[in-house]
Amino acid sequence: MQTWQAVISKGGRKVHINGTGGATGAALNARTIKGWYSTPQPKVKLTERESSDGAHDVEPNAVLYSARTVTLELYAEGSDRSEVQQAINDLLAMAHGLVKLRVKDDNHDTYVEGYLSVDVKADKATRNREEVTVTIVCPRPERLSEAFSVAFMTPSVKGYGGLQYSALGVLTFPLSYGVAAERVTSICTITNHGTATAYPVITARGNLSFGFTVTNSATGEQLGYSDGVSSAPVILDSRTRTASVNGVDVTRNVYLREFPVVGAGETVTLSLEAAGTGTVEVNLRDTFI
Repeated sequence: MQTWQAVISKGGRKVHINGTGGATGAALNARTIKGWYSTPQPKVKLTERESSDGAHDVEPNAVLYSARTVTLELYAEGSDRSEVQQAINDLLAMAHGLVKLRVKDDNHDTYVEGYLSVDVKADKATRNREEVTVTIVCPRPERLSEAFSVAFMTPSVKGYGGLQYSALGVLTFPLSYGVAAERVTSICTITNHGTATAYPVITARGNLSFGFTVTNSATGEQLGYSDGVSSAPVILDSRTRTASVNGVDVTRNVYLREFPVVGAGETVTLSLEAAGTGTVEVNLRDTFI
């Protein structure tokens, strides 16, 4: 028996799909879901060898996948025709925009985002039931966990040591040579329990006048932001490789561009270099293909 449940949402609207069936009133009961656990179509082009068997080798980073297509076969059911029509109208209200499809299957709770089409099989209609096919095309092929992990790093209040300058670039007196080795003041560890590469989102808040640098402790790769952080948080997205403040693109301020990623089943430790007060937050969702 099916035990999964699904929710299609857009804005404040939600449509619940019963994987176990048997819901009463105006309801959408599932028969099957296709394309959820399968990989999307590969986008690999092979070049056949002319003088020997097989094709030329494919580089690992050339193995990419197309958009994900998820198909739900449903029954729109009710105690009368008005309830059946209401169930269908709830689906049609998801048109003209992007929707989120969340599927809870035992201990797996993941979602995708895309646009949908609804096909009502009118020739299968009865008084209390219509057969409906919902197809959702997701430009991003990965499924993301609904729950996400959060890790925090804090800057050094003392700063980097050595000569200190004000926000206007004026040398501060008396001179302080402090403990100049006090650079990495905080670390955090993030883990991806999924089956595909996960892309963290890093958010810096507080008063970081000289920007900040995040370093992958294992590889030494660095992500550096040169401008100050003040009233509005700075958001750096490892997937799009962009930075934004209040929705405005500020990627020009990213001077070290080795955005951290976390491979399938891997753990990454990050360290922070920054002076000031505030927090640097790292959000990560388990990612599945």
